[in-house]
Amino acid sequence: MIVMLMMVVLFIVMMIMVIVVVMVAVMVMVVMIVVVLMVVMVIVMVAVVVMVV
Repeated sequence: MIVMLMMVVLFIVMMIMVIVVVMVAVMVMVVMIVVVLMVVMVIVMVAVVVMVV
């Protein structure tokens, strides 16, 4: 009985860790996408300024 309880607790902890890892990975991806978009916007703005000048 105690062994079953420990197994269940271990399984729940593993699931929580997996969910946390997935959330962190998604957040990192979103941050990277935002950074790339910002860099692209800066490059476009610089290109427009250069073309205008």
